[in-house]
Amino acid sequence: MSANAPEPLLVVSELEVRFRLPGQREPLRAVDGVSFEIGASEVFGLIGESGSGKSSVARAVLRLAPIAHGSVTLGGTRFDQLRGRELRRHRRRVQMVFQDPHESLDPRMTVREAVREPLRLGGGRDGVDDRALECIERVGLDSNLLDRRPNELSGGQKQRVNIARALALEPELLVCDEAVSALDVSVRAGIINLLLSLQQDLGISILFISHDLGVVAHLADRIGVMYLGKLAEVAPAESLTTRPRHPYTEALLAAEPEARPSAYRTPRPPVIHGDAPSAAHPPAGCRFSTRCPYVAERCRVEEPALRPVGPDALVACHFAEELQLAGRRG
Repeated sequence: MSANAPEPLLVVSELEVRFRLPGQREPLRAVDGVSFEIGASEVFGLIGESGSGKSSVARAVLRLAPIAHGSVTLGGTRFDQLRGRELRRHRRRVQMVFQDPHESLDPRMTVREAVREPLRLGGGRDGVDDRALECIERVGLDSNLLDRRPNELSGGQKQRVNIARALALEPELLVCDEAVSALDVSVRAGIINLLLSLQQDLGISILFISHDLGVVAHLADRIGVMYLGKLAEVAPAESLTTRPRHPYTEALLAAEPEARPSAYRTPRPPVIHGDAPSAAHPPAGCRFSTRCPYVAERCRVEEPALRPVGPDALVACHFAEELQLAGRRG
């Protein structure tokens, strides 16, 4: 970071999250040395297959998962070191929107009560109803929904209520963990556009986590690609999708569905085969070496560092400068 660059809002440094599994001597390394930053008013996307560790990163940032090593700094404050009253005071600065919009809401609470709850728990009394109404209207819901319960709402409306509830305490960072994956395709675009509008109007930063690279590329300023608990690549969204530097990123781009008839598609063989190894027993060397079509002997014995490649990309690949990888099609 240059001397004149603004301080990032969130700094995650060498983050490790481990879980003990029944019958296993070695812990599951869900997150293994992940570092990244999110600037003020920036949307940072985190993508990867199921089990890559991206949701564990999100939960560690919010102190919902144990941090075995590393640090999480929010607005200059070591968030990972806070306890008790100080932790509760700073929690309002970062809020989460979960994957399942129905399970995230108490079926006994009306929309009004659900949005009021964080305000009440935050110690607010004056103007709570006005603030709840403001949040509901900001996410594009009509005030006549205030007295309805979750079973009277559509999936898209429920997720808008969850977003309104997350906004109630005026957070600086919104963490969205697969926030559109459980929704019908027809309503995903509306939620994505809502998040973009909130980011622009409120200046809020967003950590957006998904397995869908197309969705993340539309929303994010920068993207981090995770594989087996580590970052494989970090780059601006446009350059990552048009000029990927890591073979795993190329594979994710190749897996994107094409919006054109099959007769007009260019045949392309699959880039990777098989499933990812267990995070409890990762392979030696590069973790992608067991599936990489460009693997060399060095990859199997030497783990690549996440290093700068070009002016704005970080890549964990020994041969990033030599490989000519394919970007997004069409």
